[in-house]
Amino acid sequence: MKTASIKTKIIVAFVCLAYGAGFLHGMVTGGKKAGAMLSATKKKVRKYKHLEETYDLWMMAKEYGVSLDQYLLQKGISSVAIYGASLFGLRLYHELKDTSVEVVCILDQKASLTYPEVRAVQLEKCGGEQLCPADAVIVADFIDWKNLRPRLTNAGYKQIIALDTLLYDLLDEKCERFTVGNMEGSGTNETKE
Repeated sequence: MKTASIKTKIIVAFVCLAYGAGFLHGMVTGGKKAGAMLSATKKKVRKYKHLEETYDLWMMAKEYGVSLDQYLLQKGISSVAIYGASLFGLRLYHELKDTSVEVVCILDQKASLTYPEVRAVQLEKCGGEQLCPADAVIVADFIDWKNLRPRLTNAGYKQIIALDTLLYDLLDEKCERFTVGNMEGSGTNETKE
């Protein structure tokens, strides 16, 4: 009898241990997933905050009457390729399309968006040569700046400017008392992960 009760106790202890280990594993795995979700959420919040700050820079430039096309021309840039067919890329295209700065093309990963006045080119098809010869590429999709810049360099582009950096520099140069919190452009302060 004592043997049966010891076996029962061992079995019960083993089952409890197995359930406990499974419970702990589930807690750790669930905790890791929750941590990953929280990290992704924080990254999105930083991204949208940065987008909002960039939009604010753009609106400030308009309020001060600072012309993006004139600034580019003063920097020796008379033709651009715009990387990013997103909202910022579309806005930049419309800002420059009827100016002295020629928008040669819009580069994108998908290049599925088409504009009647300008061609869209998939960046991966460039293969080390500029399919859209331009003085500079303005990156409107600047959130993935640190991964994108080498790809544009490999595609043959020499002068690559993040839109947020361009706007920041434009306002910093043209407006004596310009400050926007502690914001810096992507070219000098990449979005942290």
